[in-house]
Amino acid sequence: MSKTNEPASELFVKEIVEKTEGKLRQEIENSKEELGNEIKKGHNEVMKKLDEEQITLSYRVSEHTDQLENHEKRIKKIEETALPPSA
Repeated sequence: MSKTNEPASELFVKEIVEKTEGKLRQEIENSKEELGNEIKKGHNEVMKKLDEEQITLSYRVSEHTDQLENHEKRIKKIEETALPPSA
């Protein structure tokens, strides 16, 4: 682009605007892709943590269920020995 004191022609301005618009559209598209990748990465991390939490909670529930069943058996045994049979 040469420096002159003449006003820019309509064609020149149109070309500059089109080039700039193309560059901006490409930058926006690249930004959208980067943002999409970051969102997918974050989503995957969240889902992994939720899966881990679900596994832990399932184990705990199973463990507590076993404990409750054991307590129930022990209570029945204690009741059978401590209380006289009803006639």
